[in-house]
Amino acid sequence: MRLGIEKTAMIRVRASIGYALAEAMDEGHCGLPSEELVPLAEELLEVEGGIVRTALELELADGNVVADKVGETPCIFLAGLHRAERVIAERLLCVAAGRLPWPAIDPALALPWIEAKTGLALAPSQAEAIRLALVSKVLVVTGGPGVGKTTIVNSILRILAAKGTTLLLCAPTGRAAKRMTEATGFEAKTIHRLLELDPKTGGFKRNQEKPLDCGLLVVDETSMVDVLLMRALLEAVPDRAALLIVGDIDQLPSVGPGQVLADIIASVAPGDKVMQIENDYDKEVYNGDIGYIDDVDPDASELAASFDGTPVTFGFGELDTLVPAYAVTIHKSQGSEYPAVVIPLMTQHYAMLQRNLLYTGVTRGKRLVVLVGQKKAVAIAVKNVSGRRRWSKLREWLGARVGLTKAGPVAHLAASNRAEGER
Repeated sequence: MRLGIEKTAMIRVRASIGYALAEAMDEGHCGLPSEELVPLAEELLEVEGGIVRTALELELADGNVVADKVGETPCIFLAGLHRAERVIAERLLCVAAGRLPWPAIDPALALPWIEAKTGLALAPSQAEAIRLALVSKVLVVTGGPGVGKTTIVNSILRILAAKGTTLLLCAPTGRAAKRMTEATGFEAKTIHRLLELDPKTGGFKRNQEKPLDCGLLVVDETSMVDVLLMRALLEAVPDRAALLIVGDIDQLPSVGPGQVLADIIASVAPGDKVMQIENDYDKEVYNGDIGYIDDVDPDASELAASFDGTPVTFGFGELDTLVPAYAVTIHKSQGSEYPAVVIPLMTQHYAMLQRNLLYTGVTRGKRLVVLVGQKKAVAIAVKNVSGRRRWSKLREWLGARVGLTKAGPVAHLAASNRAEGER
């Protein structure tokens, strides 16, 4: 108002949408659920929701923000962050689909060779990780401190260096890059230095037009890399190169927006178990159907999956209807059965601790059901028979129109069953 702009002026309301999303970005989000964004903008400006929704429609039409879904939740994203995440996915799929930049390596020979070189006996899990790295264009090595990530990376680097592969190593911070150099014996740079940051423009000299020269790029401490920096890095990775991503998803996520490492680990890939979360009558796959990914074809922008042995093809633009299915909600599991079921129950889930929900989850298991959590949480759920009241009028309509009473049908059925038993 001091600048002469009315509180309800559209230019002001539209600006509040970008401001709210920028505030969310400072908290690590790339977007916000639509049902959260509108009330937030209302609160910021103290205006009614209709004006905010009109402003949002204008922002969407101008391309300043993008509407999309995260799972089943409608969300609004800042256009730049939405594009950055999409580019990351496209580049990872493109790199993963290419041919290996080094000649075929026999793990049966390479593993004893590296053990002799380092004087270390590899654990079975370490040996398996190295085998995978030798045949993979994109590989994620993750785990907490002391699990042997450094030994795995060192072994991979030495084997590939012996084959003449050009190596580049990087990390998001100077301290992490220095530690990586000391641990591997190979020079590591910060991502900004590797991409040759131009202080005049604020951009990077290394990009798609001037890609990095390497056969393998190793990125350490990837949990600290946000979506904007990862997009810039992957745009500079040549298609022919391989990518080794290293990090610990249990560490704090990046200061900037996104959760790149966690999302990469959780994404779909060949062999992964997935669930369809929308009915698709053309493809004949329905909400709750479980399938497995057979192939990802970045050139055709398609993913192939099998549901009960039936192949189904999805365009990349349709992948918001598929989610990883290694863990599912009890609601989604309803109507299905599994050999074994593991259900976490904590008092922090207080609003969901209801007898009917626990009953539904437990009865999904055919042979084994494991409850993990607190006995108190189980007791709360068992005692909570009320659930949330649903306001409906059907019972009244049935009573008024048909002449049924609450006890009438129940008493009739009980009497019929008793009579059947007596006969």
